[in-house]
Amino acid sequence: MAEQGVLSGELIERKTINNKAVKHLKKINENSLKIIICTMFILLLVDTAIFYRNINPVWAQKKTIVVPEDYLTISEAIKNADPGDKIFVKKGIYNENIWIDKPLEVLGENSRDTIVIGNSEANNQNVITITADNTAIRGFTIKSTNYATPKQHPNGINIQGDNCSIIENNISNTFWGILCAIQSLTTIDSNNITKNFKEGIRFYGGSLNTISNNYIAENTASGIAIEGYSNLIYSNKIENNTRGIGLGTSHSGVFGNSIQFNSESGIYFSGSNNTISTNEISKNEWGIYFPPHFAAPNHNKIYCNNFVNNNNDIHISSIYNINYWNYQEKGNFWSKYKTEYPDVKEIEKTGINDKPYVISENDIDNYPLTTSLNIENEKESPPIENPPPIKDNIVGLWHFDKVEPNLVTMDTNEINNAILGSFSNNINYTPSLVNGKMGNALSFDGWAYLFVPASPSLEIKNEITIDVWIYVKEFKNVEYNNIVIQAVREDVSYPKRILGLAINGVEPENNSSPQVGSLRGYIVTDTEGFNEIVTTEPAIQENKWINIVFKRNKTSGMHLYVDGEEKKIMVTNGNQNPSGTIKRSTYMYVGHDSNTIIDELIISNTASNSLEIFLWKNATILSITSIMLFLIGTLLI
Repeated sequence: MAEQGVLSGELIERKTINNKAVKHLKKINENSLKIIICTMFILLLVDTAIFYRNINPVWAQKKTIVVPEDYLTISEAIKNADPGDKIFVKKGIYNENIWIDKPLEVLGENSRDTIVIGNSEANNQNVITITADNTAIRGFTIKSTNYATPKQHPNGINIQGDNCSIIENNISNTFWGILCAIQSLTTIDSNNITKNFKEGIRFYGGSLNTISNNYIAENTASGIAIEGYSNLIYSNKIENNTRGIGLGTSHSGVFGNSIQFNSESGIYFSGSNNTISTNEISKNEWGIYFPPHFAAPNHNKIYCNNFVNNNNDIHISSIYNINYWNYQEKGNFWSKYKTEYPDVKEIEKTGINDKPYVISENDIDNYPLTTSLNIENEKESPPIENPPPIKDNIVGLWHFDKVEPNLVTMDTNEINNAILGSFSNNINYTPSLVNGKMGNALSFDGWAYLFVPASPSLEIKNEITIDVWIYVKEFKNVEYNNIVIQAVREDVSYPKRILGLAINGVEPENNSSPQVGSLRGYIVTDTEGFNEIVTTEPAIQENKWINIVFKRNKTSGMHLYVDGEEKKIMVTNGNQNPSGTIKRSTYMYVGHDSNTIIDELIISNTASNSLEIFLWKNATILSITSIMLFLIGTLLI
């Protein structure tokens, strides 16, 4: 009605002007006056018609479709709905697999009696599949038809859109209760997620997702397993799962949860820079378990939690991972503390014990609490660290000169530190440190690899430059002898390879097939899918240091360079200059499935030129040189 008020004001103003005009018009003849008044009346009618035409869209309402009155099935209602419509489903049993490809609110009459039962033969093995953004599912029981084995069961809800809400549902007897590949702004609130054959909730990546006020119990694997960054998990009751929370996310908050009776661990911890506060972690096999493989959890703040009657409170995999067990002079409550420190005393009625609680050599709670906290009263989010900003368009710059004892090699820009694979199941996945092109480098043997966890800077949307030195020891007889790769995992809509640079190792089938040693560059965009270019001739030789560059320019497309020279290419998939933005990815892998030595890897989110790359790589040396030249100049003056 704001528009109506403005237009009404305009009419009042016009009326005032018209009265003045009428007084002036008394000087002219009566016929002329009648003509003018009629003209003004017509203009007023036209103006009013325009006003009503303009406000009609404001009054228009989105429709509500009722199932089964308007359509017998939920799927038919969705098919006939417009974006933004509401679908109200009356109580009953609906045997169908539902596909939602437009923004809708799908509301059940009540979650107990409005039941959707799906099978594994339809919709990529999901009871409900959401491919649209801005979609809400509320008030249903969602479950699978019974099958002989767990893997035959479909997932409860597969979310492939952003800004979706799953609220007040019962989800059980499915494989994954809720599965998200790499979504953002997802809200999962006030659901009962129980007795599923894998995780209750699984995020393979994504950011700004919220999991709150849910009851998550008796799931075969983790209650929640989540990767990505900047996520929130709070006020959930998580119990009687194998793991309570599998925490691979970074820069996230876990607070106000009750995590109890889980047979392996309360929190299985592989992420970094998280805040874990005001949780009840009790009666689990392990309260928190830091795994020894494929993880380097660092710089997590863990404080104001209750660790009560766990068989074991904390498992530390490496003393070289640095985490913090107190914050602002507040530690945690440990039920075993007084048994281990029988002579402990409170410090002057502060609620703090006078002896630190030693977990391991480098893991110490300096301010252990004297009494447990009432978690029910802890509703506010603690301070949570934000991911670091990108510097000079650089996603990562790795010299590979040093590997830390916790198997981390540092990103020079301190944005995306990389983690080396480790020893597991009698296989060594750790690349070795060897002499490189410039200082040291990492050597991969076909098993070893390096990966970089999710961060905002890995979500490269438009342009990219990958610049790296490689020394191929042997071509593996595989199509992709990978150098750098980002992957979307468990996303049914897109291939796992999202963006990367690789070498062909397969003998050509015919004259048009890529040659052994041909270089591949590829991206997946949201409009054109998988796009790949390959050099028309072998570009890489064994046992020789070679500089390779892959670029995607929004104007000119994808290009490959070897030792500074652009190579002729052929398109093996999609287009050389695809439209659209690059799909989001979860991890960046380096050296996966290759017999290669890799050095001086730089990744930029622009189509950078060689001078820019040189300046980025040598910024430290150039800075020192500039300072020395300045000092010499000063002395000479």
